[in-house]
Amino acid sequence: MKQRSTKKRTVGRPKKEDSSGRDLKVETLKVATELFSLRGYFATTVQQIAKAVGTSESLVLYHFKGKEDLYLSCLKAAESTAFELSYRVLTEPDSLADVLAKLKIVADDVLCFFEMHIHEATMLVRELRNPALQEQCRDENALKKLGDNINTFLKKASKEGFLGNHVDPSWIGLSFFTTLISVARDQDLMSCFITKNERREAIAARLVQIVKVCGA
Repeated sequence: MKQRSTKKRTVGRPKKEDSSGRDLKVETLKVATELFSLRGYFATTVQQIAKAVGTSESLVLYHFKGKEDLYLSCLKAAESTAFELSYRVLTEPDSLADVLAKLKIVADDVLCFFEMHIHEATMLVRELRNPALQEQCRDENALKKLGDNINTFLKKASKEGFLGNHVDPSWIGLSFFTTLISVARDQDLMSCFITKNERREAIAARLVQIVKVCGA
């Protein structure tokens, strides 16, 4: 009678890299971010992402628990440090000049984020436009949080008498925020200036002028 072998079988595991040397997890994140930004969360499937990467759906699901996990992973790295500078400067306002200077920093911060993470930024904008997506995937959107911080900051400025009493600070905040996001997404407008610094400086100054006029 033959004795049963006690040698453990080695379970095959997908390789981190494919035959071409690509890091499949990194490549999947890159491709998924582009597809989510272009098509949206609900119109993008894991199968489409796998096909675009040039791998199998099962291998994508080996690295990620599912589409929701993949979606959150796409945003996590960029969003973890997004708008930190804005949060630091949106403190107690000291004067109208202080309010305008801080909003200019916020505008520049957001424009930089859109330049460096355009696909992730587009995903965040899609969430703002589709509350059902945010409710399904996570608790908080970084752009929404920033908008709330801007409103709180302007309400404090209004309470201190730095803004005109005839205008609702929430309306000023909404005008500033929506215009900022619209400008940041307008690639044609963003390419009108020679350098990135010149572009950000000009746009930030234009956005701050909105608040100055509204609060006059």
